[in-house]
Amino acid sequence: MVIKKFSILLISVLSVSTLCFQCKEKIRFDCAETIFNFEIGVKEYPGKNTFHVGDTMWFEIYSPDILKDLITNNLINYNGVENLGSVIGVQQLDSNNNFIIKAFNRFSHVLVKGKEVTNNMDPELFREYLFEDKNGHYQFKYAFVAHDTGIFRISFY
Repeated sequence: MVIKKFSILLISVLSVSTLCFQCKEKIRFDCAETIFNFEIGVKEYPGKNTFHVGDTMWFEIYSPDILKDLITNNLINYNGVENLGSVIGVQQLDSNNNFIIKAFNRFSHVLVKGKEVTNNMDPELFREYLFEDKNGHYQFKYAFVAHDTGIFRISFY
C-alpha cells in the first residue's frame, strides 16, 4: 500500500506562528479603522511539515489579555472584549503552483475552545472564530484532520 503524503505549508510557521490583529470595538473581520495593532502567538503541534490522511494538526492560543500595541508600545487591557478572534483560511496549491483552490472542506474540524462566527461570505475558503477570554487569558484550541492529499496553506488573519 502506498502512503500518500499530505503536505501542509504554513506561512512563516513551523511550530509557532504569530497573528497580527487590527481591531476596533464591536467590529470584526472587515475592520475599516485601526486603533490598536498587536501580535498573539499560535502554537501548532505536532510540528510536522508532512501529514498523512487522517492525521490531526492542532492550533492553540493561550495569550494574556493585556497586549502590547505595536505602534505606541502601550499595554492595552483587552479583558472582556467580546470580538477578539481570527479568520482562518485554507487553500490548496493548483497545477500552476498557485494557492487558488478553496480547501476548507477538505478537512474535518474540531473546535475545543472558542466560538465559530457565522460566515456566509465564503465558507469553503475561510471561517471566523472568536477567542475565549478566561482567567486573564485569551484561549483558542482548534484541530484540522486531513481528508485529502495535496499541498495546502493554512493562514490566520
